[in-house]
Amino acid sequence: MDKNVVCDVAHDLVTLFRSDGFEPLKRRDAIQSALAPFIGAEEDLFQFGIRRPSPPDRTRTIFYSPELILFLSRFGTDYRLPVHNHQSWNALMICSGAMHFTSYRRLDNGDASGRAKLEVADERIVKAGEIGIVDRPPHDVHQLEIIMKDTWMVTVAPCPEPALREIYDTSSGTYEIKPLSPLPVAA
Repeated sequence: MDKNVVCDVAHDLVTLFRSDGFEPLKRRDAIQSALAPFIGAEEDLFQFGIRRPSPPDRTRTIFYSPELILFLSRFGTDYRLPVHNHQSWNALMICSGAMHFTSYRRLDNGDASGRAKLEVADERIVKAGEIGIVDRPPHDVHQLEIIMKDTWMVTVAPCPEPALREIYDTSSGTYEIKPLSPLPVAA
């Protein structure tokens, strides 16, 4: 893949984000269309990215500006994230492989620290060329599990990732603020 494609995609995404009344959930098709050149992207694009500081070496920053960050990641079926937030919206496009993606809607007003009432807003298997959308706060809560080995994913975010996240326990209606880390996957 030509690395200039990354700049073209980034330009199309920033133009979309700057449009009046941009709402990620309402613009799913437009975001997915802008990201289409990344379908099938793997090692050829990964080599152009900047290695992230924390191991393991599975994610590279492939574009960074004050308005947009693009990450390209490669995962095996051992990768699963807990229910968590990002403090912003984002989009996850599968280049190859598949993931189980669930996003949540927050039903409470956030006034009780450590407590949250959530309901599933979207649950789907996301395959190559498809995206999962994480809505704007307070509905930026989601989880994912990679379900196909050698899955490649592009993450689109409008800002850097926070060091600490709200990590939710949906069964108890609680959350803790701590660093995000993958969960062990049951054998």
